Amino acid sequence: MPTILRSSRALFRFSGPDAHKLLFDVVTGRLAAEAGPPVWWALLSPQGKIQAEGLASFVDGAFWLDVHAGVADEFHRRMRMYKLRAQVEIADLRSSHAVGWSDSGTGEPDPRGIGARVLAEKGVDWLDDETAFHAARIGAGIAELGSDFAPDSTFPHDIGMDLLNGVDFKKGCYVGQEVVSRMQHRGTARRRPVIVSGLPDGAAVGAPVTVGEREAGSIGLATGGEAVAVLRLDRVLNEPAAAVGGLPGSLRPPRRGGRGGGGSGAPGERSRSNPKRGRTLRAWQRMLSGRRLDILDPSPLDVELSDIAHGLARVARWNGQTQGDYPFSVAQHSVFVLEIFRQLQPDADVRAQLYAILHDASEYVMGDIISPFKTVMGGNYKEVEQRLQGAVHLRFSIGANPPVALYRQIKKADREAAYFEAVHLAGFERDEARRFFGEPTVPGFDLAEFDRLIRPWPTREAHDRFVADVETLAAKLPR
Repeated sequence: MPTILRSSRALFRFSGPDAHKLLFDVVTGRLAAEAGPPVWWALLSPQGKIQAEGLASFVDGAFWLDVHAGVADEFHRRMRMYKLRAQVEIADLRSSHAVGWSDSGTGEPDPRGIGARVLAEKGVDWLDDETAFHAARIGAGIAELGSDFAPDSTFPHDIGMDLLNGVDFKKGCYVGQEVVSRMQHRGTARRRPVIVSGLPDGAAVGAPVTVGEREAGSIGLATGGEAVAVLRLDRVLNEPAAAVGGLPGSLRPPRRGGRGGGGSGAPGERSRSNPKRGRTLRAWQRMLSGRRLDILDPSPLDVELSDIAHGLARVARWNGQTQGDYPFSVAQHSVFVLEIFRQLQPDADVRAQLYAILHDASEYVMGDIISPFKTVMGGNYKEVEQRLQGAVHLRFSIGANPPVALYRQIKKADREAAYFEAVHLAGFERDEARRFFGEPTVPGFDLAEFDRLIRPWPTREAHDRFVADVETLAAKLPR
């Protein structure tokens, strides 16, 4: 296929000693002053909404950024404003250079997996028809400002920039960073890109998408009967059918390469192929809350406290081989660990305590696999467990992983809890428990309190106590 002229794009070149710092501090992506593939980036308003977006690469000592032509003037104005006295030259190349697209292996590979960007001086003999490009990006579920949504209307999460490395959550401040980081760490993104199929010819940009009686969003540019729509997850979850402008259509999630940032959350059943049997296996679990949690690529959006508590209150520690009228549940163990952690770390803040009570939260999906089995199962088990644990942590706004020092403190409390459980419930002799779990150092509880914590609770009591402790801690987190 010949190179396609993207007449809807405008090109800018940023050069000078301070160009890297300016872009690094202003746009969402991690732009590096070194040769490499382009980076997807966005310029946001202070409220976190996209005002411009495109690709950026570093070539010949300068950064080359393309934006939609409809926002080029405003983008140029804002970047000059942010520049202040920095030593940066911002060159508007609309009159001298063209932006193209190719799927034949030439140009700069698009990090979103849809061909390559091609830059050249004007006068090149390229095909002036963007239909093939739009078909490729729509098929991949990539929304584009100007074609699919207006400036100042959409957050980066809404179009999946967090899943395709369009937002760097580690580099620090940029314009709109506070809002976007809060959405990421609290898991509050409500909209995601979804591919809508079965559209009639001439389907209009902005045509409403309705599921049942409710409007969920609107479609972008339609090509070949398909369009990308940014839709409310809570209104389309698990619903493959919809109406667009009153006519029937179907929904499907984009395919994302790699883990991304937590899954698209789009409707439909996520699955993994089984090459040995030539069939598709289910990789999600339906929860009683109605959520479908992707086990291999979990999203914080699909994590609910009610599901965690329900599962942990019904998962038995020690494979159920404990004394008492009830199993000693993981929910009760979690509360026990929190109490020991508080004894060992009396100055621990709310965030640390929340990490402690949630330390085994992934077991609401995976069950409590005893240590000998974990050793046999190896790395794949641990990787899945860590993904689930990270999704739970993000759901409660405490970051995917605790600091190493805190992790070790919680692990110590966990082992001390295991010692007491082994001796008082699982039939271990004290010397045997010490060999496996170490000598307990917790200062100790009064006898009545210890008996209450170690005596197995009925399922409802374990559920309610776990929920109460998590909710109390979560409500105290700094906002």
